[in-house]
Amino acid sequence: LPLLSLAQTTLGTLTGRVTDPSDAAIVSATVKATNTGTRLEFRTTTTSAGNYVLPQLPLGAYELTVEAPGFRKALRKGIEINGAQTLNLEIRREGGKGQEP
Repeated sequence: LPLLSLAQTTLGTLTGRVTDPSDAAIVSATVKATNTGTRLEFRTTTTSAGNYVLPQLPLGAYELTVEAPGFRKALRKGIEINGAQTLNLEIRREGGKGQEP
């Protein structure tokens, strides 16, 4: 009998939408995922609808930062990419300077 081999991918995707407190899209926000083990960074910007996609991320733990003029910097820690998965992370931004957890 032939042996079947199931291909296992080692890449995942982070996707989501960045909005303000009124749920309006934040356009051209910088979204950065940093692999906490390798320190590799992956960047994109949000679309006119506030959406972002960071595809082809190697497995591991990540921190996600979102920055946009006039809004506080967002930082999310403890994001795990475990194989061929797509994680949807919605980010709601508050106005002002500083950083939000």
